[in-house]
Amino acid sequence: MILIWKATLILSAGLATSFVLRRASASYRHFALLLTMASLLALPLLDRVMPASTNLPKALITINASAAATAAAAVPSFQWGYLWLAGSLLVLVRLGAGLWRLQSMTRAAQPGEVDGIAVHFGDSVPVPLAWSKILLPADARAWDPAVLRSVVLHEHCHTLRRDPLAEVLCTLACAMFWFHPLAWVAAAQLRREREQACDDRVLEFGVNPADYAQHMIDIARWMRPSYTPAPCAGEASHLETRVTAVLDGNRSRRRMSVAAAITAVVLCIGIIVPLASAQEGPYKVGGDVKPPKLSHHVEPKYTQEARDAKIAGTVVLSIVVTTEGIADQIKVVKGLDAGLDDNAVTAVSQWRFTPGTKAGKPVAVQATIEVNFKLL
Repeated sequence: MILIWKATLILSAGLATSFVLRRASASYRHFALLLTMASLLALPLLDRVMPASTNLPKALITINASAAATAAAAVPSFQWGYLWLAGSLLVLVRLGAGLWRLQSMTRAAQPGEVDGIAVHFGDSVPVPLAWSKILLPADARAWDPAVLRSVVLHEHCHTLRRDPLAEVLCTLACAMFWFHPLAWVAAAQLRREREQACDDRVLEFGVNPADYAQHMIDIARWMRPSYTPAPCAGEASHLETRVTAVLDGNRSRRRMSVAAAITAVVLCIGIIVPLASAQEGPYKVGGDVKPPKLSHHVEPKYTQEARDAKIAGTVVLSIVVTTEGIADQIKVVKGLDAGLDDNAVTAVSQWRFTPGTKAGKPVAVQATIEVNFKLL
């Protein structure tokens, strides 16, 4: 739960920063949101590797399992981890399918050139796309030269800015936090800022703003985009906002400078590292923190291989007992045998506890579980 709150803080800060920078260029807002999604992706790793904030002893719970015992009936329980994994896989499968489709379109496309920029024309390309190569529909050869140039310049700017790579990073962050609505809000805002930042760079090539705005409207009218994880020129969403921005002569169009980018990264690291190490919980036993109590346990199974090899001993697990009395963040601290280790983890994941308390209120508490496997 604490990880979700940390993610919420990061996303809220990123969206707030984007709002504060509303008078800055789209390039600055895009970079702020990109750092937000990168921080979101790094958060679980940092949360794991950052040192604990207290050295108080963990609660110790010991359970014995014998080779003669049969497994107790498991209490059916809803495994939130499986739900998270299912949602993540759906997002990743969609990403993988999109990448495969891009690769297929690239292989089938024919190379060409527009204003000195390498492009590829393909019958299966639904809209102009920027990926490892710039892909254009086959009938783009017949487009008005001015419209074609604007489209190619827009996609070329995506490649110059490494936007395809940023799109993958953004999708991975959404896959990890698919259940968090702010992750999708930030991703959508990032894509809007990305398109405006590219529009700003197209104007640097000397394209007339009024002509470019008309070209954007024409392309949006012609195209019916289908999903690929690649920036495309045919996106009709928020077209009015983009056209208004292009025609606004007072709008800032400054690129993100290297110095500003480095400063932003350093500030981001300075915020995310302490945030990842923040430990409101889980607590360790001591003072007014009382240990959890085991209320139901499933006896670990003794594997046939371990029984035949006469393996006996203790598997030591580190867990966090949540405020709901569920064993979470289960790690093998001291293993005995691969099969017995796995069975110990499987059994403990089904245990139920009376939660630990701090000042009388339920809190997440760290505990050490000793599972003794004995041959009888």
